[in-house]
Amino acid sequence: MKKLIKWSSIIGFIVCLLGVGMITTGAMMGGGDGLVSYMRNHHYTIGWYDDTYEHEDRSVSPVTPDDIRNQGDSFDNVKELEVEAAYSTIDIIEEQREDPDDQSIIVSRSNSLGKLSSEYEISQDKGELKIKLRGRTNNILESELESLTIYIPEGYHFQKADIEVSAGHFYADVLHADDAELSLKAGNLVINSGGIGNLDVECQAGSVSIWMAGNKNQYNYGLECKTGTITLEDEVFTGIRREKYIDHKSDKTVELECEVGEITVNFQDTV
Repeated sequence: MKKLIKWSSIIGFIVCLLGVGMITTGAMMGGGDGLVSYMRNHHYTIGWYDDTYEHEDRSVSPVTPDDIRNQGDSFDNVKELEVEAAYSTIDIIEEQREDPDDQSIIVSRSNSLGKLSSEYEISQDKGELKIKLRGRTNNILESELESLTIYIPEGYHFQKADIEVSAGHFYADVLHADDAELSLKAGNLVINSGGIGNLDVECQAGSVSIWMAGNKNQYNYGLECKTGTITLEDEVFTGIRREKYIDHKSDKTVELECEVGEITVNFQDTV
């Protein structure tokens, strides 16, 4: 009996080997293609054998800049702008609109992954638009993903703009204001163009760059350097605790205070 079981096992093993060999030979001779073709013709829906097999589409469409803008908050009758920024990128973008009567300001927010975020509290108090952090955070890496874009209509003019950047990047395509206060603690702050009446800039560290309408002689200046550098068009002021006042008998004044870092002010019209 034991011999019969033994020989049956051996014969079974040999038959399995022969079967594997025949399947391999058939596949090499095109039999596999015939099997796949048969299954397709008879509408088998087993995995990849059926090219009519429909998988569920779980992909997520990427968020585009237009999507982010359209999901932004809209504000009307804004006269003053107050921005408090930290560990983020904030842009002011001037845009031409089809409807010239559309004077709303749109504020959109996102992070670098294209997802909507809500680290900032955006509100309007009468004519003042306020953009402030909801609260200080110790998770700097998470906060760095946050960004804001402020869309303004072409030629928009604020009565007052108050921008404070604790750390990060602030860029304004254009900024028109009767009065503007700019404060930078770290990072960089750029005003690419615009007309500003009275300007007050404080730079504790980092870089501030401003292009203003008009020419240098249309403003009075109060300059104060500690260990930083102030560049006023073609003049450079640097040194330890250096102060200077320049009087051009103007009704507009530019106050520049630089502790560490640099402030650069250029004008669109040369003298």
